[in-house]
Amino acid sequence: MIEILVALVITVFGLFAMLGLNLRSYQAESESYQRSQALVLVEDMAQRIRANRSAIADYATPDTAAAGAGVTLEACGAGVSAANDICQWGNLLRGAAETAAGGKNIGAMTDAQGCITVTAPAAGASGPTSANVVVVWRGTVASATNATAPCVPAGFDVADGFMRFTSSIVRLGDLDGL
Repeated sequence: MIEILVALVITVFGLFAMLGLNLRSYQAESESYQRSQALVLVEDMAQRIRANRSAIADYATPDTAAAGAGVTLEACGAGVSAANDICQWGNLLRGAAETAAGGKNIGAMTDAQGCITVTAPAAGASGPTSANVVVVWRGTVASATNATAPCVPAGFDVADGFMRFTSSIVRLGDLDGL
């Protein structure tokens, strides 16, 4: 009888270990999925800026007016403009690309927001104009180090260890002198 109890205890501990491994695997997969979605959205905005390079200064978003803040989708206009691109990008950050039954947006990261900072060369100087496209979101587990994003949208706590971000710098050369 004691042998059966010992075997049951060992089996239970083994099952709990497998459950813990499965949970950790799910968390890692979720983090990986969110990071890949963020990279896609950063590249999406980078391509929009490259396509409308003459209006690069209009893409700058102040930290307090980050794209994707809030939960309701915005009605975006038609045509190519910086405001329309930021509006559409904000809707993608809110998860508008994919919905679940009942219309809930599920196509993006948790609490995703984006911001863009534009840097132009000094007056009279030549050089590339650049835009830093940043996507910030909330991870599923706390990381060992706190993230420091180039721009942090309002409402994000950088000290809690859950903030994640990815960014890309878009450089546009001065083509007027060619």
